[in-house]
Amino acid sequence: MAHEYDAAEVDRQFDWGLKKKASSSGNARTARHILKDAKEFGYVPPSLDSSVARVEIPPFVRLEGLPGFFRNGMLPNVFVGPMVGQAQLFPARAISLLVALGSVGKTSSLIAMAAHISAGRPWGSGTLQQRRGIVFSVEETQQELWRKFSATAADWPDRDVRRAQEELLMYSMSERDPRLTRAVNRNIEPTGLAERIIEIVLEHEAEFIILDHLQGMVSGDLNNSDTMVAVAHACNRIATVTGAAVVIAAHTNKGNINAEVVNHGFSTGSLAMENAARQVVGLIPLPETDAKAFGLEAVRKDYIRLEMPKNSYGRGGEVAYLRKQYVPLFHTVTVLPFDPPAVATGGMVSKQDRLWRAIVDHVRNNPSATANSLDKLAGPKGVFKASRKEVREAIRELIDHGVLAEHDVSKEYRKRHGLKPQIRKVYFVKE
Repeated sequence: MAHEYDAAEVDRQFDWGLKKKASSSGNARTARHILKDAKEFGYVPPSLDSSVARVEIPPFVRLEGLPGFFRNGMLPNVFVGPMVGQAQLFPARAISLLVALGSVGKTSSLIAMAAHISAGRPWGSGTLQQRRGIVFSVEETQQELWRKFSATAADWPDRDVRRAQEELLMYSMSERDPRLTRAVNRNIEPTGLAERIIEIVLEHEAEFIILDHLQGMVSGDLNNSDTMVAVAHACNRIATVTGAAVVIAAHTNKGNINAEVVNHGFSTGSLAMENAARQVVGLIPLPETDAKAFGLEAVRKDYIRLEMPKNSYGRGGEVAYLRKQYVPLFHTVTVLPFDPPAVATGGMVSKQDRLWRAIVDHVRNNPSATANSLDKLAGPKGVFKASRKEVREAIRELIDHGVLAEHDVSKEYRKRHGLKPQIRKVYFVKE
């Protein structure tokens, strides 16, 4: 019995067993023998009565199964997200998975997209219809959610910020039980969280829901198909009852840490969740081949490749790109769409163009960029892969073309960005 456990006695018996192992010729003790002995000493196993776990399944009615036929066609599916190549993200009444390694940018990307959709602001060169949405985050506190939202909307006009605030709700699950299901004996049962989500979605009339992230909302083994089928059922119920697009962030396994492309089976755990999703989108750091093609070797870490291996409503395999941007005022990173230069025709990006882009991206992401700091990034082993003379010439040309400019820094600016007192001027990008 558990209350009679004695560690010293266990050690004594284990040592005795090791000594007897070599000379023993008796039959091996099996789990059945151990269970029999345990019952004799008062152990009562949990009930395995099949009637307890039985689920009432309604009968199938023949009339309900007749196929419908629409000779004049049907309305297209509704999508709430931005474009990825020739495909659009996040179908309504369905599950979408957004998968990446930790720290690649799942949460920042989803919050940035959610803010743009809620405000009806363009995403890159594409337009977005304004729609209401809700974000549920397992790991982020309420303050961190506000920080990421504020970083995304930092340079928006007040009108757009207010529209996003009116249309978007953000909930931290850090003080709630975030599990959609739980294990009860041998069954996986709903916790009731899906019903609470459905209630607020219907009240807010939301058209998209972001669940960040899958691993934090699952109780049990992600490799167990029963567990993942139950979670997929809960998410499908949310999508069906509310009519909203359910977007779920998920981790990929560490085997994809150096992935150059996104393939099927990218998300970790049982494939039951990928099978239930109508779209699967993966985020990976910008591959080296893409960085060379776009002339972004020096700032490769600031870019993300977004790829869609599964799309049940259109073309799969579509690709898009994102760019991380540090927002000093909020001490965090936001994510923006990035349209790479057209190189598909076979034309090579010139060394000058690559240097220009590297300098512009560095200045954009570093509010303390000075002439001296840019000089230190020159040289064959430097970030810019160019001589100091070439870097200075490129800066002068960027200023002449109205891309870069210098401005005087105030005492408050130096204090905010931790600059030394002797720094009087910094470069900035004239957007």
